[in-house]
Amino acid sequence: MTEQWGALLRRYRTRAGFTQEHLADVAGVSIRTIRRWETGHRPQAHGPSVKRVAQALGLTTDECEQLRAMAADPAAEQQPGAGRAVAPPRQLPLDPEPFAGRAAELGELTAKLAGTARGIVVVDGPRGVGKTFLVLRWAAGHSAQFPDGQLYAGLRGFGTNAGAQAPADVLSQFLFALGFTPQEVPGDVEARAALYRGAVAGKRLLVVLDNARDSQQVQPLLPRSPGCAVVVTSRHRLNGLVIGSGAESLTLGPMPDTEAREILAAAIGPRRASADGADELLGFCRGLPLVLGAVAARAAAHPDRGLRELTEELREFVASSPANHDRTSGLAAILGEHHPDVELFELASRLVQQAHQLNELGRPEDALSAITDAEAVYRQLDRQTPGFYRAGPLAECLVTKSLQLLDLGFGEEAVKASAEAVQLRRPHDDERGQPGVPTAAVLRMLAGSLGNHAVLLCTTGRQDEALAALTEVVELRRRFATARKAGRTVSSRG
Repeated sequence: MTEQWGALLRRYRTRAGFTQEHLADVAGVSIRTIRRWETGHRPQAHGPSVKRVAQALGLTTDECEQLRAMAADPAAEQQPGAGRAVAPPRQLPLDPEPFAGRAAELGELTAKLAGTARGIVVVDGPRGVGKTFLVLRWAAGHSAQFPDGQLYAGLRGFGTNAGAQAPADVLSQFLFALGFTPQEVPGDVEARAALYRGAVAGKRLLVVLDNARDSQQVQPLLPRSPGCAVVVTSRHRLNGLVIGSGAESLTLGPMPDTEAREILAAAIGPRRASADGADELLGFCRGLPLVLGAVAARAAAHPDRGLRELTEELREFVASSPANHDRTSGLAAILGEHHPDVELFELASRLVQQAHQLNELGRPEDALSAITDAEAVYRQLDRQTPGFYRAGPLAECLVTKSLQLLDLGFGEEAVKASAEAVQLRRPHDDERGQPGVPTAAVLRMLAGSLGNHAVLLCTTGRQDEALAALTEVVELRRRFATARKAGRTVSSRG
């Protein structure tokens, strides 16, 4: 399998807005296979697998045939980017649900895009106010105006583990989606921007740039074509775009109570949304859709609990959060995403991301070093907050490490790391010594680790142990289905 085949697959995946993990899940192909295909390390791509990947990516008949031909004959030539016929990119995430209200803001966004000569609008507002939801809903309702497609980039401008996206990387993704191969994309950011502007000239295209940090991050990504529309979301007003690029500004505020109650009613039913305690719950959310969506999901998952009781529990979560000055940061505790030591957690996350990148660059030894460093950071976090990280980040890190060890020929070490991941995800006794009740989420994670462990056992010649692990996976899947029907969900502390 040559780099040319991998580059073609990566271009189609990027155009569709899929991560490697998402494509693997939709197509029923392992993430390890997708990675090896794209880096040219897998010797053969089988027809049925290629067909499932093509269907998952929504390729045209011609594109599907091209992909299958390249898989069968890696020497097959591709046409140069300028003359290659490609389907319009459709990168927008799914239209958010539930969504209610915001009719005035949707109309204002339409008016501002039509009223500015440059076709650029910045939607700004505080975290959790629903900027992305608003823009995606608007885009879903106006897709017919952009027959040449939609480009989307999550710029990660504020407080994400992966760090802000560099304009050069976003331009590469856009150019891949527009039909260019990696060989055709120049290394210089200005040259990429020029190629991008030329590729979209004369097109009617929507570009959504989500969660921008500042104007400098956005400027190289502007198409500068009268047929294109650009919508940017940010926590800041981005005056540099307003003044320097002629952008319009739309500031989003909290939702009124009537619209907030519509969202709650869509999740838990109109009768319960108007029952005793609903006003207190809505008051807790203060019109922030991010908080409201998480709270509504929690209420829906516990239909037997009163809304006032749920509100009190949420207040305790926020009060116990070190970031309790920020209501949406307190929400992180509700979602099980709060980390007592944010800097250490972000360091570990960056190391894991670095390991994947090094592996894709054909540097497996360096990738193993990075994932081992990430493991050390997660173990430090586990010592600081016992039990908080074990079944999630630490276990997942060990699974990744086990696969990396196997690729490098360290079979026994791979099995050992995988076995520890399985053990970390097994339900443990509670503080009173009573057996832990496994929730559906716990059973699903444990089954995933056991499946990985079974593969490693089989690879290292331990078939009897592999069969036992697979038998347990089947039983866990059965219990998972039962637990899910019973409505048992994982708590904020997992």
